[in-house]
Amino acid sequence: MAIALRVLPASERVPVAFGVFLRASKQWSGAGRASFRGEFLPDPSPIEREILDAAERGVLQMPEKLPVTLEEFPSRIWQRAQASGSRARLIRAGALAVREMKRLFYQYGDVCMEAPTVGRVSQVDESLKFLTPVGVPDVFDLVAYPPSGLHELKTQALNKIQNDVIVRGLCLNAKQRKAISAWIHLNTSEGPRHAEAIANDTRTKMEAIAGNAIPKASALFELHRLGRFLFRLGRRGEALRCTKPLGISPWERGWQFQAVAPHVHTRIRNAVIKRAADANVDSWLHDPALASSAMSRPLWLNTTVSRLPELIALFTRAADCPWTFPRLHDIFQWHLALADKQDELRAVVALAPDWAGGLSLPRSRRDLGDPVP
Repeated sequence: MAIALRVLPASERVPVAFGVFLRASKQWSGAGRASFRGEFLPDPSPIEREILDAAERGVLQMPEKLPVTLEEFPSRIWQRAQASGSRARLIRAGALAVREMKRLFYQYGDVCMEAPTVGRVSQVDESLKFLTPVGVPDVFDLVAYPPSGLHELKTQALNKIQNDVIVRGLCLNAKQRKAISAWIHLNTSEGPRHAEAIANDTRTKMEAIAGNAIPKASALFELHRLGRFLFRLGRRGEALRCTKPLGISPWERGWQFQAVAPHVHTRIRNAVIKRAADANVDSWLHDPALASSAMSRPLWLNTTVSRLPELIALFTRAADCPWTFPRLHDIFQWHLALADKQDELRAVVALAPDWAGGLSLPRSRRDLGDPVP
């Protein structure tokens, strides 16, 4: 347990350690509790110390059911609980932090890397391959999310991806092709047609389950995959209907963290602004955990505004959140392309060539004076 906590970035370690101590400390020896608190929770606030002491005495009541949260990273959950000053919220935040870190490790367990710093290029481990939970590579966000007016750049990115598929001999079955087509055409006039095809597949699966036309285990697995993808496409109502035959809570499975259509995120931000005039609605540009969350990815790519200063600042803070680099790598490429910083773009692409979005121009084209799309 201590070894696992030590590999976490500092900002994520404290809330997870807090939750671990609340759940498990009564089973430890007095020396074990003292050692754990000394290493991982050395400077608690008065209210946090009160909770930790209660857990140590074995008189702390842990919540039986955890609330739904849109915060993906323990540090964000912890910040909000601390701001509330509520004892109950701090206890729930600790338990949530443990659950969310388990989910992050399950999805992105290989992502522990040294932060890229100014003037130095860090090598990215070859195992850092990012897929959404529905099997669509994150690089496809470069085509799906940016405004449709940037057609030439989006086409350039798509051609690069298609070429990679051909060169590497990657075989996509019919279901994978259908899912990727739906994602590519997300914000185009073809989007509704492709999304409806996915929805039709879902209805077929639900009917098959009802009539036992195919093995139940196979149908349930496929319905779970389709439900998550519908959520990602923004078809939330149909996605939630998938959970009835599955008998699961989509919130427990983390479906709320799926990156969905940009307009959904814009609506959420507008609701926050309306409810709290003093809310920092631009915190997603500066907080590493919030900036690299699945909920914020569409916001980065849903505009033609170049936000290079914010991205550079986040990359230099990647040690605080090891998911920053892989989740924002393709976004960084997009903003460099918008600013026509080709040399910098090639340098970023070199950090992880397999993730190249195809947005940089070959030097020969630029030497010939070809226009930048």
